[in-house]
Parts: sequence; structure tokens; C-alpha cells
Amino acid sequence: MLAETGSARSLAATCRRAHGIAYFHGYYSVGDDWPWSVNRRRKGTANTPAALRSIRAARPDGAPGLRQSRGASMRGSTCFRVRSVISSDESVVTGGDWCVMYDLHRLRLLRELKHRGTLAAVASALSYSPSTISSQLSQLEVEVGVPLLEPMGRRVRLTPAAEMLVGHIEVILDRLEQAEADIARAKTVLEGDLRIATFQTAAKTLVLPAVELLQREHPQLRVHVHQENERTPLRALVAHEYDLVIAEEYPGEPPSALTGLHTQLLLEDPLLLATPPDGEPPQLAALAHLPWVMEPEGNAARRWASAVCRQAGFEPHVRYQSTDLTFHVRLIEAGQAVGFLPKLAWGVHAPTVTLTELTPPNTRRVLIATRTGSHDHPAVVAARVALDRISRSARGLTRS
Repeated sequence: MLAETGSARSLAATCRRAHGIAYFHGYYSVGDDWPWSVNRRRKGTANTPAALRSIRAARPDGAPGLRQSRGASMRGSTCFRVRSVISSDESVVTGGDWCVMYDLHRLRLLRELKHRGTLAAVASALSYSPSTISSQLSQLEVEVGVPLLEPMGRRVRLTPAAEMLVGHIEVILDRLEQAEADIARAKTVLEGDLRIATFQTAAKTLVLPAVELLQREHPQLRVHVHQENERTPLRALVAHEYDLVIAEEYPGEPPSALTGLHTQLLLEDPLLLATPPDGEPPQLAALAHLPWVMEPEGNAARRWASAVCRQAGFEPHVRYQSTDLTFHVRLIEAGQAVGFLPKLAWGVHAPTVTLTELTPPNTRRVLIATRTGSHDHPAVVAARVALDRISRSARGLTRS
């Protein structure tokens, strides 16, 4: 539709409708029913510095809220939303306001920066250059009209306005995932990719049998499994790198403070004192003089193990450190060290070392974590059901 012309107050502009909203390209309302074209001439949809200056010069209030969208046309980036159009001899546009349509890809980049911390980390994760990420976020700042980033040494951090915007982005992406889940439920065949992150003992005892079960029941579903460190996969889950994470919580450790996650208890795994085979079950305090094998400093398992030894009255002499529990088992089997092992490490196999229950008993919680938006996606539901079936059949594990 073309707005009628015929007087000084009537300036031509194209109009289109999208999702029930009428858009007049090239108009800006002065607030008193006076329409202003891009530069008070037939300018089409170009958004140029000259057009911006002419609007500010013509507007009585100087158009303080009007900003140029650098290097972009008015169509698709900025537009005039029309609430009503009065078709008369003067064709006056009334009741409008200025709106900005933000680019979803750039909004995702801002969210990625929030979760990953640096432009370099965002660029690495998404296979872009840091300069490309920086350029896209600069364009988003122009669209939004307020600063989104501020320098912090050699890095940047989000401004309060950017933090607020990320909150809205999380809601948008959550709804998009819900839409994807609804569409997936409408299909007759479960297909696509499912990305699972887990830790070592759960990978062998729970995840791999669950993957075999999924392959039998849903042959067109492609399952990808990654073994990760303790807290890293939860952050990656929030960043949409994974669809489901098997996580662990040791006694005394606070639960993750990350938002937007849904967690459910899969099982409770007893934590046991492990000593060389063919020996009598010892008291913990009697092992104070022996070398220990533990996980590295800063690890939740290490913090728990050190705390248990201190409660028994001694500081453990940690001679061996590794995140590989198979290495722990080999050292203990050979009589080179003592340590703590989760019962899940054995799965359906008989232990090859002496295991003694602690007093009082200690357990770690094994959890399934998903994003709230994708929690009910058919592929995620299928994986949760498979994991629950495998955990129920695992020998010697207790459930709450």
C-alpha cells in the first residue's frame, strides 16, 4: 500500500503488514499527528546520516530517541509501527511509536558472552573470529540504543542494561526450545541429535548401557557422549552445548547456582574406603601414615575426601593425584596407596579391592540436569527414561 500524497503534510512511504502489525517505512511521529518522512522528501527506506540529521532538525523536540542503524536499511532493522492510519485528504499517520526489531543471532552472541566471559571464548565456541563477534555486538548496541559492553582491563563486561537484556533473551530461547519440543512431539519418529555430557564412572556404568538401549528403541536418534569435569558441563548445558548432563554432588557441596536448569535425582552412590585386597577392613584413623590417592586440588571429590580425613584426626599424605578412577583402583590393588571410591565405579562387576563403609555413611548424589525449555523434548525424555531404567538395574546401588 502507498500512503496518499497531496499536501505538505502527506509524505509518501511504503506500508506492509507482518503478523498483524502495519509498518510504515520512512515515517517518524512528532507526537502531534505530524508525520515526518526520513528526510521530508521521498527517501524510500534508506537510513543515512543525512536523513537522521534532517529528522532531528525538523522535529521540534530534536528526535532524542531516534538513532541511526549503521550500515542497514530501515526495512528489517528499524521501522515505524502504526497503530492507526487516517485516510483523508491529508493522509495523516496517528498514534504511532518507534520500534526496533533486534537481530536474534546478535542477541544469542550477547548471551554467549554472558555465559562464557570473554569474546575469545565466544569466538572459539562458535568458530568465529573475535573481531567478528565484537563487530556483531557493536551492531547490536546500535540497534538497542544503549551501551551493552564496557571495558574491564583487557576484557569487556556486560553493562546493567545488557544484563537485563540477557534475562529477556533467556526467556525467548526457552520459549523457542519449548516450540521445538512441541514440533518434535508431533513427529511419528524420534530422530536428530542428542548431546550428553557425563563423568567417568557414570559414563561406563549408566550412560553407555542407556545409549545402547536408545539405539535399539530409537535407531534414528544419534546420541553423542562427552566426558567432562565436574562443574564445566553444567555451564556448557546452559550455553546449549549439551542437551542433558549427568552431574554429581558430593556431601557438603552446595548445589549449582546456575539458573534455567531442571535437575532430578537419578541415584545415591555410596562413597567407600578402599584399601588393598585380602586385608581386614580397617578403621579410617589407622590409615593416617599410609600414602593416599585422591583427585586433584580444587575438585569437589578432593574437598570431600580431605574433610573426611580431617574429621578422623589426620591430614592425608596425598602421594598420587588423578581424575582417572581406574588409576586409583590400580594403585590400591597393587598396595601402593589407599583412597576412597564410589560404589558406582564397579557397576555390575565384583570389587577387586577391600571396600569399607564409612561411619557415618557418605553418599554422593548423581543427578540428571536439563534446560527447563528442553526438559520435555521427546529425545530428552527418552534419554531420561533409559537412564532411569539402567540405574534401577545397576547392582548394589540405593535410590531415595
